[in-house]
Amino acid sequence: MTVPVTLHTLFEQLGGELALSWDGQGEERPILQAGEGPIQPPVGPFNMIRPNRIQVVGPPELAHLRSLAAQEYNNCLRHLFATQPAAIIFTNDLKPLPQCAEQALASSTPLLLTPQADYRVIRVLQAYFNRPDTITTLLNGSFSRSSARACCSPVSRR
Repeated sequence: MTVPVTLHTLFEQLGGELALSWDGQGEERPILQAGEGPIQPPVGPFNMIRPNRIQVVGPPELAHLRSLAAQEYNNCLRHLFATQPAAIIFTNDLKPLPQCAEQALASSTPLLLTPQADYRVIRVLQAYFNRPDTITTLLNGSFSRSSARACCSPVSRR
C-alpha cells in the first residue's frame, strides 16, 4: 500500500457501507504508514497474541471477555490498550463493557460501533487493505514463435 491509511479516511470511505458510528473521540493513529505493506493483516478479531491495528470485537470475543475473572479481564484490557490499537470496532450491535470504554477514553483509543456482523466487517476491511494501490506499467515488446518455443517448451530430461 503506497498511501497512508488513517481512521478518518477509513471512516469516510467505509463508514456508510459498514454502518459505523463513531463519536470522533480518540487520537488519530496510523493504521498503515505510507509505503508500508501489512506484515500481518491490520484488521482482525480481537487477538492478544498478535494484536491487529484494528481490533474487532464480535460475540465470541465479548463472550470470552465476560467469562474472565475480574483480574484476568483487567490484565487483558491493560495489554490491549498497551498495544495502542488504531481503533476497536464492536460489531453485531454490541456495546463495550464499562471498563473497556473507560480505558479507551483514558488512552484516547477510538471506539466504533456497528450493527453489521463481525465476519462481514472483517471481510470488508481486509478487502480494503488488500486493494491494489500499485501503478500499472505497460511494456511493449515482441515475442516470436521461436523464442516462445525456447522459453515455454518442456525441458526433456535424460
